[in-house]
Amino acid sequence: MHTRSRGLLAGIDIETVKDKVSREPGRSLFARIQSDFSFVAETMRRKNYRNCVGNCGSAYNTPMEMEAGFIHRLTGGADALDYVHRMIDILDDNWETNVPNWHVNKGGTLTPYFPQAMVCLAADMCRDSLDPRRADTLLRLVREYFIDDNVFESVTFSYPFGQNIPITRNIASAVCALVFGKESGHPEWERTVDWGRDTCQGYLRHTMDASGYSYEGVGYGYITSVYWIYIFAQLLFQNGRENLFASHPLLGRIPDAVFQIVFPDLTSMAQTSDLTVPEDLPWLCLTARHYGRPQDMDLWHRYCHDSRNQNVQNQDLRLWHVWRGNLLSLIWLDDRIQPLAIEKSALPTAAVAAGTEMANFRTSWGPDAVYLNFLGQGRSIRQLVHLHADGSHFSLFAHGDSLAVDGGYWNDLEDQHNVILVDGRLARQAGKPAATLERAGKLQDFQRDDIVDYVMADVSGIKECRWAHRHLMFVRLGGDDACIVLLDHINPDDSRHTFWWQLHAHPASDIRITGPNTATVEKTHARLDVTFVIPHPGDFPTDPHRLALRTDEVFMPNIAEADKPKVKAEARQTEINDLGNSSLWRPRLVAELFGWNCMMMTILVPRRTGAPPLKVTPVPERRILRAEVESAGFKDTIVGALDHAYIELKDLQGRTGLGLLREDRQGRLLHRWTVDGQPLFRR
Repeated sequence: MHTRSRGLLAGIDIETVKDKVSREPGRSLFARIQSDFSFVAETMRRKNYRNCVGNCGSAYNTPMEMEAGFIHRLTGGADALDYVHRMIDILDDNWETNVPNWHVNKGGTLTPYFPQAMVCLAADMCRDSLDPRRADTLLRLVREYFIDDNVFESVTFSYPFGQNIPITRNIASAVCALVFGKESGHPEWERTVDWGRDTCQGYLRHTMDASGYSYEGVGYGYITSVYWIYIFAQLLFQNGRENLFASHPLLGRIPDAVFQIVFPDLTSMAQTSDLTVPEDLPWLCLTARHYGRPQDMDLWHRYCHDSRNQNVQNQDLRLWHVWRGNLLSLIWLDDRIQPLAIEKSALPTAAVAAGTEMANFRTSWGPDAVYLNFLGQGRSIRQLVHLHADGSHFSLFAHGDSLAVDGGYWNDLEDQHNVILVDGRLARQAGKPAATLERAGKLQDFQRDDIVDYVMADVSGIKECRWAHRHLMFVRLGGDDACIVLLDHINPDDSRHTFWWQLHAHPASDIRITGPNTATVEKTHARLDVTFVIPHPGDFPTDPHRLALRTDEVFMPNIAEADKPKVKAEARQTEINDLGNSSLWRPRLVAELFGWNCMMMTILVPRRTGAPPLKVTPVPERRILRAEVESAGFKDTIVGALDHAYIELKDLQGRTGLGLLREDRQGRLLHRWTVDGQPLFRR
């Protein structure tokens, strides 16, 4: 074997790495790598256990092998080299039988996630020390199995381009080809490397929208597929082959998407299509370097390095991505880059993405901010899994607490999202898996104003209605205070229906109904005061709209646990520590509106625990929904007249479908906003 590395250390002077680990944060990263490796190696030796939880929550058979290779390269430690030898032996003993079959038994395809690529990258870091028998064995495996374990043709010419399993399988094949293909004598190794590049390009084209959001969702997108795309892009770059960072600027926009969906307290990201993922993002070290983005270093330090690297040794081989991230972060980290605090960056506090149809709003980039994630149920024709019936769903995090949550993972249907149900039933998706959600929604008319951010979700086709619109106003009240106004406007078929407005709360929340049209969601640091405004009884005098509030619980199972006996009952005793990966019961607030259509305004006011409530007053008006929200020093008057955009009241006049007037205590106008730019005046 050649001494020149073609893997993670390609083109890197090992002395510069040793210098990096002599100071912070490299010193603490390397210490964690060594500690984690020692724990895993000893546990596996003691239990003779080799299958561990890895990326994407799927089983792979060679945990911590790259860390072992890196430790040996830096220290010459014999135990780390012996561990790499053992990982080669495991693949040699099990590749044709146990490795693929174990993965199939866990619900995957006839290939495991990544072990072949990671063992090759591990062996590459200790090339000079591998014993000849293991070196020959590895080259034989690369030649006979690893490089050919791909699905390039089916991915390229059919729909699976947007799915993490075939994409990462192809990248793993290409990594093996790049690192050991030439030495193995495989005749197609260079073509395989090019196919790996094409796989990365295809995924970025078909499974990420132009803003850098993933159709696959948070976990499968950023922690699995994009994670390995960054790895392979850096391998190509370090080997002097291609610079995907230059040719694909989307790789530089993905971090902004992550910024937008990270909770203000940096504990996790908003759930979109699958998991809440409080995991490591080592590729932020790459984007900081390649694109001159010092704010990415701040996010890495605070979200990944400082917060995520907890002592998890008592979890007995539950090895999540944060462990793998320590190694990649250390290799990729440029500690000369001075982080730019997120609060000082130029990131907008509201943004919308066409394609995935996602909008994000926050009062600031500080930890006490109010944050809202709003979904329109976008989709790609090349991404047919992990889709959720989440058109018009909102998730709300405020003042340190999750108050309105997404079901997450495979809880994909409408009764597990904060959306309207017509007649309490699901739409076309009822009883079908996520991959069969036929229709997409759209976010429209995104607007930014000094005090109001606005967007509308059109989910008419999803719900098979004449129209089904949810208008959202994110109203800034000053500092990190805000209120959210939802105006639901749904007409299925010009006949009478029941409409279920839903809010799924965090499992540790308490929901109380406080009046005929009010409720409160309470958690540790914050609460959410909810007020509903419905049509005036005179609008439909023979059959006026009626509102009934109730609470219940919804079971949201982890797909891996759903078929286990007693899971549903035992979930009530589950410790609430991982919303993305536990089977849980969640409290739900349901507002049932009975009427000839759904015309309902909802005022959501998040408040810190102990803070007095804002005064929210529904004002009865014919053919118009109206409410007043009183804050310190001013009052907001909100009116909705979406059917006719005609306002003739004793104190208001306008020709708009939705508007807000802000006035001080003396009645002087402070601000005016209308959805269509049409006038709205105080008489």
